[in-house]
Amino acid sequence: MTGWREAAIRDGRQAGYTTDVKNRFKKAIYDAGRAASLPRLVFCCRDEKFFGLPVSKFPEPLRSQVLELLRWKTAGFSPGRPRMAKVRPISAKQLRWVLSRLADLVIRIKGGRVTSLQELLSRRVVTEFAEWSLNERRVRGRTVHNEVGRICGRRCYPPLASHDFSWLPELMAQLPVEDYSQVRERKRSRWVAFDKLARIPEQIRREANEYVGLSEKRRAEMMRDALLMQWLTTLPWRQRNLRECKLGSFSKGGNCGKKRSFPRWRNHRTRKRLSKANPHARFWQFFFRPDQTKTGRAVWGILPRQLILSLDEYVQRYRAVLLGGQPDPGTLFLGYWGRPLISNDVSRIVDDLTQKYAGRRVNPHLSRDICCHPVSGRASRELSSVEQNPLARRPKNDDQDLWRRVRR
Repeated sequence: MTGWREAAIRDGRQAGYTTDVKNRFKKAIYDAGRAASLPRLVFCCRDEKFFGLPVSKFPEPLRSQVLELLRWKTAGFSPGRPRMAKVRPISAKQLRWVLSRLADLVIRIKGGRVTSLQELLSRRVVTEFAEWSLNERRVRGRTVHNEVGRICGRRCYPPLASHDFSWLPELMAQLPVEDYSQVRERKRSRWVAFDKLARIPEQIRREANEYVGLSEKRRAEMMRDALLMQWLTTLPWRQRNLRECKLGSFSKGGNCGKKRSFPRWRNHRTRKRLSKANPHARFWQFFFRPDQTKTGRAVWGILPRQLILSLDEYVQRYRAVLLGGQPDPGTLFLGYWGRPLISNDVSRIVDDLTQKYAGRRVNPHLSRDICCHPVSGRASRELSSVEQNPLARRPKNDDQDLWRRVRR
């Protein structure tokens, strides 16, 4: 299967297509009852590995109570909720998965009955879930520890205020959690060298310029992919900030634009130094508001010069081709028919490019780990290239924050 997958990608197939074919092939073998004779190919049973009762199939009043809990955790303001207890939609989705697994274990696998949120989060149910996950499903201890830990945040929910959660810390202390060094080593085994990732944008542009019969739209897509990979290796943003980044003025909701002025709340020394170098110069800047970042803090910075030429070329020449006459959504990166990229689009693009040019599939999150890790020799090369930029001269005192952003 591995040899076929590599050959298919060399022939132009996408990594997502090969993954789907492999999964269908494994499912066909499992459905035919041949899984026992091919244990290395079909390594898990779908009934044991993939489980979870949808919230829509919860019995009442459990279903209404779970939906109300999720609404209470994600609403802009909820009475009785601490200010820092608000969660993002992705965190609420993960909590929904944990509750679905708890209910599936009790109702479908154990054949029991649960009708309320208090019963679902009882000591007996949560303990059985942890024991079954570790012993039967062979789930890693850190994963179970994180899933059980999500229940700890429900203690501030007013309907559960009288519920006894004093047993939770004791249960979490008993869970076997592997050392973080093992997690780091396992993650490193999936890494590729940073130099391979850094060379991917140039390889894409070389192919786009060498193919004479390439359509203009396909060339624009390749240039978009090259800029996307160059962005990830220069500024390892979260993929959500990258795909939701909008061009335009900051005052009108934009996140990235070429501006002459700088925010007033930035350090006056920085503004004075840049204005003195060239009073009429315009700089590519980015700005994300507190509600647009994971940590809830506003972020402003100047784009590194490594991205400037590629960004100008993409915005002035290729972005309009991708738009194709459709209404402009305002996002920097565009997908099919000029629509904004979604999470699956970014993952598919990065997976395909890394598999094709680096020889191993690397998802966007893993690429951030590779770029942020202090690889030997890389830091000195980056530092020397940045110090040649007059905008990145090492500042003093208050400008340390800007220096860190420009250096990245």
